[in-house]
Amino acid sequence: MKIAVRYYSRGGNAKKVATAIAKAVGVEAKDCSVAIDEPVDLLFLGGSVYWAGIDKHLKQFIAQLDPDKVQRVASFGTSALKKDLDKEVDRLVRAKNIPVST
Repeated sequence: MKIAVRYYSRGGNAKKVATAIAKAVGVEAKDCSVAIDEPVDLLFLGGSVYWAGIDKHLKQFIAQLDPDKVQRVASFGTSALKKDLDKEVDRLVRAKNIPVST
């Protein structure tokens, strides 16, 4: 199974979580400025909630996702409002016709 990890982090917490996930699955965590350019079976994607929404960098990353390259997304968050992050990320990913792991 081909796995990728992407995140957006302002304060460093999302980067720490992404790094831990990446280490557990044997890949490198990368900032969401790095596009997915080869097919992956599972993309771990995360960040935090800022001003009651996800950061524009994460939104832009999701907007450029190619459903032919990403088979499934699992979202993660690092704020007290994690459920809000999951809902927004999941909604945007599903709008790209990419399934979301729950």
